Amino acid sequence: MGTFITFPELLIWLPLLAGLVIFIVGNQYNSKSIAVVFSLLVLAISVATLFFTNEVRHPEYRYYNNVN
Repeated sequence: MGTFITFPELLIWLPLLAGLVIFIVGNQYNSKSIAVVFSLLVLAISVATLFFTNEVRHPEYRYYNNVN
């Protein structure tokens, strides 16, 4: 097990972090902007996982999608 952050961990922690940031900000207009930014970030990470699932072409990334 490495010391890197895996894609599934990012997909779990980013929405939780977004909720915490939005709760702290409290302003309705800023909260909507923050929610959109975090949603796009989660979407980008989800799409990026599609490119790192092939263990034959990218053996160095084989543990990026593993979760215990």
